[in-house]
Amino acid sequence: MGFTILFWLVLTGSYKLPELIAGLAAALLCTLLVEISGISGLLRFKIKRTWLHPVFQLPGQVIRDCWLLGLHLLRSIRRPSAAGGKFRAVPFQNGGSGLYGVTRRAFVTAVTSFSPNSYVIGIDEDENLLLLHEIIPTREEIPE
Repeated sequence: MGFTILFWLVLTGSYKLPELIAGLAAALLCTLLVEISGISGLLRFKIKRTWLHPVFQLPGQVIRDCWLLGLHLLRSIRRPSAAGGKFRAVPFQNGGSGLYGVTRRAFVTAVTSFSPNSYVIGIDEDENLLLLHEIIPTREEIPE
């Protein structure tokens, strides 16, 4: 809950009493909803610690992608051209149909789509492929 309040304060950028109360109320509500979901069985997931490694790389990736997109925008202002986005199919072990598989697909989708340059379109579980769209195409691998 403390992280939620801290996140709220960073987002609002204000430390006045009404914002603190609103942040506390939002944190309490979110905590309550998560607890109710967990108790009722609506929220079921299993995560492996090794999956968390890409999360620590997100801040640097977001900064890099913002820089690349800014440069791309400046170039396109000077020399207008057709949109350069590309779709890519990347090999991806989807993890099966159990809790680990479902959690893995949701987690990789969230981590991959967090950065502004790319987002996940879908996952082909039969072919073990992850389809994504990139504004500026890269050769980076999807987090394991």
